[in-house]
Amino acid sequence: MPIRIPDDDVHLRRSNVRCMNLTRQITYQRLGCVPDTIPPARMSLTTPMIDLSIVYGAEEATMNSGRERWGGRLIAEKLKGKDWPRGDGTICLQNNLNETRCHNSPSMFVNSLLSTNLFNLWFMRQHNYMAEKLAKLNPCWDDDKLFAVTRDINIAIWQHIMYYDLMPNVVDYNFLVKNGVLFPGHGHVDDYDPSLEPRVSIEYTDFSRWFHILQEGRLNLYDNNGKLLRTLPTVEMTLHTGALPNNNTLEGITQGTFRQPCASTNKVTDPEMGERAVGRLQTAFDVVAVDIMKARDNGLPSYNRYRELCKLPVAHDFEDFYKWLPKDQAEAIQMLYEDVDDVEVMAGLLAERPMGAGVVGPTHACIIADQMLRWRRADRFWYEHSAHPAALTPEQLQEIRKMTIAKVMCDHGDSVVAIQPNPYQLPRPGNEIIPCSDYPEMNMAAWLDHSCAHKRGK
Repeated sequence: MPIRIPDDDVHLRRSNVRCMNLTRQITYQRLGCVPDTIPPARMSLTTPMIDLSIVYGAEEATMNSGRERWGGRLIAEKLKGKDWPRGDGTICLQNNLNETRCHNSPSMFVNSLLSTNLFNLWFMRQHNYMAEKLAKLNPCWDDDKLFAVTRDINIAIWQHIMYYDLMPNVVDYNFLVKNGVLFPGHGHVDDYDPSLEPRVSIEYTDFSRWFHILQEGRLNLYDNNGKLLRTLPTVEMTLHTGALPNNNTLEGITQGTFRQPCASTNKVTDPEMGERAVGRLQTAFDVVAVDIMKARDNGLPSYNRYRELCKLPVAHDFEDFYKWLPKDQAEAIQMLYEDVDDVEVMAGLLAERPMGAGVVGPTHACIIADQMLRWRRADRFWYEHSAHPAALTPEQLQEIRKMTIAKVMCDHGDSVVAIQPNPYQLPRPGNEIIPCSDYPEMNMAAWLDHSCAHKRGK
């Protein structure tokens, strides 16, 4: 599906490139599974749940391929004193000749983006760390029991971090509480709805591409004292796992995850990200054009229509856009579109003013909240639900709620000895970098199995 490049394009007018390729999403209609008379349903190779499938894989067979089969552990290699996935993967297309590491994990996507690689490392290490703790605590548990319980705890930790640690930095916290997404209380939530289908809306998936505007084009690598060591092009770390263990690259990048600011939210995509999003793998690229075209490919309605669905004011003429869009953005939209109902949803989302303390506007916040509610209410085994056999006890739930991404990075990030409580925000008064020893430990004794007492004393 080509994206045409005009002859007067600022960057490519002196080249011979006049179109960019866009890989269309695979739908069940295109495979002939369902008729074309219903809206397109996108095929996904990932699960529709918040279940750490990037660590454990999307199917039982791939999950089992990543198990060590003793002690409840995932397969790991020791490198620099820490667990790493096996290094014999095959899709690290940007590795240089002297770079041999490519992660072989249950998920096929682990080597794709740098953020995915880091996330997999931290939570894979956390799994093995907790499995060892549980094995000492409950010596009568076999490998299967250790693996299953450790996986459940790991997933619960990520669900909690995503909802209460990450997302309030994206969507205004008060909005999430008001709409029943977050519960500041201490008990179980218990709003499982068996009639809800577990799924990820095509809007949520497409609109997540909005975050391209927050990505810096250069990665800053720091030492433990915050001294800048060097920089790397962000796009060159895609499919480039082989660079991580060399020259303290992973250590420097990990420090940068909580020291380097994100790109400005001034609606302008960093040129490195906007024009070179896939590095040297593609000659010409325009990430914003791709984002808009993907929404077209999926047949998403107009920006006005989504504002109506979210019970927000809609534009009846272009003057209305000035009420919720910055002046320069409203003017640009008026120049590019003939009618207010022609304005595409991605264009509108990119232009909206942030809402409250979040970074996204009200329309985008509405779509995110809808998906977050579905994730919890459609998941019988969600960590805040109590009506299933493996439910967390109140004591265990309180231990899960101690965990933050700062604690995970302290325990499993490379060369992290101090970090601010909210790593999604830069260090500042009230969010100072503090030693890792100041963060509370999760008490694994909450998972003590008293039936193991006969073995524990041996």
